[in-house]
Amino acid sequence: AKAATMSSHQRRPAREPVKSAATQRRAMTARRHEMAGAIRKAKRSHAVAVKRRVGTTTCTRSSAVSSSAQQRQQTAAAAATARSTVGAPVTDEALRAEIATLADEYIKSAGGPTEASALSALQAALAASEVTACSKAIESLICSSDGKGNKDVSPSALLLADTLAKSLSSQGATDEMRLNAARVLTNLAVCGSSEISDFSADDSYYGNVQENWCDVLVSSSAIGSLVGSFQALELQPTEQLPHQPVVALCEQCCWALGNIAGDSQRSREALRSGGIISPLVIALRFGLRLAAGASAGGNINAAEPVVGLCRNAAWALSNLARGTYSSAMPFLHMDIIGNERGLLTASDLYQILSVHELSQYDAASASNVESSWMDVANECTWLLNLLTAKEDEAVEFIFSDISTNNLFCASLTSKLAKIVGALCNSDSNVAELALRSAVPCVRIVGNIAASCEGKYVPYLLANHTGNGVDSLAVSITRIVKVGAQLGRDYAVLATEASWAAGTLLVDAGTTNHPSTAACEIFLPALCDILTSESSKIELKREAASAICNAVSAPPPGQMAAAPETSQVVRDRILIEIANTKHIAESLTSLVICFDADAVHSSLILVDIMLRRVLTNQLSSEMKTLFEEANIVDALETVCDRASATASYGSSEVWRGNGSTQEKNAEIAADLLDDIFDDDDIDDVAEGIAPHTGEAAYAFGANSTPQTFDFGLSVASNSRVSEGSMGRGRGRGRGQVIPAWMQQDN
Repeated sequence: AKAATMSSHQRRPAREPVKSAATQRRAMTARRHEMAGAIRKAKRSHAVAVKRRVGTTTCTRSSAVSSSAQQRQQTAAAAATARSTVGAPVTDEALRAEIATLADEYIKSAGGPTEASALSALQAALAASEVTACSKAIESLICSSDGKGNKDVSPSALLLADTLAKSLSSQGATDEMRLNAARVLTNLAVCGSSEISDFSADDSYYGNVQENWCDVLVSSSAIGSLVGSFQALELQPTEQLPHQPVVALCEQCCWALGNIAGDSQRSREALRSGGIISPLVIALRFGLRLAAGASAGGNINAAEPVVGLCRNAAWALSNLARGTYSSAMPFLHMDIIGNERGLLTASDLYQILSVHELSQYDAASASNVESSWMDVANECTWLLNLLTAKEDEAVEFIFSDISTNNLFCASLTSKLAKIVGALCNSDSNVAELALRSAVPCVRIVGNIAASCEGKYVPYLLANHTGNGVDSLAVSITRIVKVGAQLGRDYAVLATEASWAAGTLLVDAGTTNHPSTAACEIFLPALCDILTSESSKIELKREAASAICNAVSAPPPGQMAAAPETSQVVRDRILIEIANTKHIAESLTSLVICFDADAVHSSLILVDIMLRRVLTNQLSSEMKTLFEEANIVDALETVCDRASATASYGSSEVWRGNGSTQEKNAEIAADLLDDIFDDDDIDDVAEGIAPHTGEAAYAFGANSTPQTFDFGLSVASNSRVSEGSMGRGRGRGRGQVIPAWMQQDN
């Protein structure tokens, strides 16, 4: 009786999403790991190659092979090419037999006078063959059969790997022999790549995975020989350019190690445990410091011989850092004193980021077919992206050096500004070049902002550069606009930039916080994305999520000082969003899409707008706009979808799974009952108690073991008894019981 006399304004208080360290930031961190693990494959122009093959036209920039050796290699390559152009084409079986013969001859000649020529012939044959056919031929070397259909690793495969290791590390070997041995190892590591995802935590899945060449190389002495090749570089003074054969060999060894690291998670773990990180870091540090010295002296061309070394070392390190569950800690020098292991320091990370200052986004860089400092900058940016996507401690480490804090943020801001300018370039090649650099750079921004409870967001949003350079917020906004306008791969970039904007807006609403000021820059572009008919659903999803971050409450710790002021600021932001043209229609259309995350963000926005704006001057207007956009039908659709996939067991207990769809149905049902239910007065007149709020049905388990509350009462012989089923709360909870719920069996 008491419940029956309750007025409508005494109902459960309006629910408002609250951002905290335990919710929004953790969710964004989880998405940060997911996005870092979902690096796009070769179909995208901004992809990073997991493996690269040494072909006939491929040579290290600093190669110093004798003319006679070049002549022998060219002769062998010409012979291999002639086989495919003169007479009958070479079959896969013939190529397998040829490569097997060459490998056998090389193994037999090891230590003899013909070793160099046999090794050169093997490398020439591998390089000159068509990629697919060559891969099949090399894979055939690894398998042996026991006659019963069972395949195992052939002893000759391990013997070939060990023989190559000896040629690579032999004191009596010539520079040409070492380089050819490294090249053959590089090509072996390309072939037979694991079919399992490169980012899976367990490549074995169910059962055993057939071993490939990378597994053979890891189990052989080849890894030790590749690592040993860096010793000459470690002893070299930083300011002095070493002999070209040393640089060429180290460059090729980085290439081979990068291919092995790009094969699978098990290969990466084996390499990391084998201490491969330190030699690669030393090689990268050596090349970058040499380039920095040459640039400071006004002669960057003096560092051209180490371009390939820097590119391959950064690429190999980024392959080692891949994997959703890989840690960044093995790459970083966390000790205060000493750096005997040669790991990355905070100063190194700043230098890695600032490589972009050595090059420009112009037609010359876009048309350069050789390795350039632009390629080095791209690989270094991917490395930083992967490291910052791991533990928060990695981001803390970047900012641990006070002397480089502002420099790091200034370099990141400057690079984004350069990328934006290049994206708008009329030369499509220059724009494509900028696109390849933009994705990892934007992700670095999001990774830093989403980590460490947003500690470094003020660093990112501060204007470190001046001199007419756009701030980071302006650059991110321009990327969103340009990407949405150009579409295709650029739309993917706009999606990434919208996500990064969302990470920077978590603290919006806090008085005197840079995120609050950044709303004026971010929100107009994000609202335009949301209301645009041409925007893809992925882009709208990220835009809606970013806007949610701006209008939701900041983390509790930041609200404690002045919660009233924070509410006023957020309400002002919310009213500006509510006044956006077509916002109601756009959010309504997003509510009924089939992307659960997009539905969730749009529902939260609708919920906040209707509940908070109702307390301001736009109450009737806002509700009317949404009703005209058919929001009621959209909300009912969300509830119906959850009901259609639900499991009710004995028709008395809801068996929810806590999915996003279930949470969406919760919000939709509450909106229908609290905002759009006009039958409460009639319910009270009929003596039916309105919803009291606490033990109510949710699209999950009730707080008390009540029966399912989804419509009118049914016959007493039903499994859903009349005493356990009320009329419901209105449209959100349903007024008609489905026939299947009334079945006894």
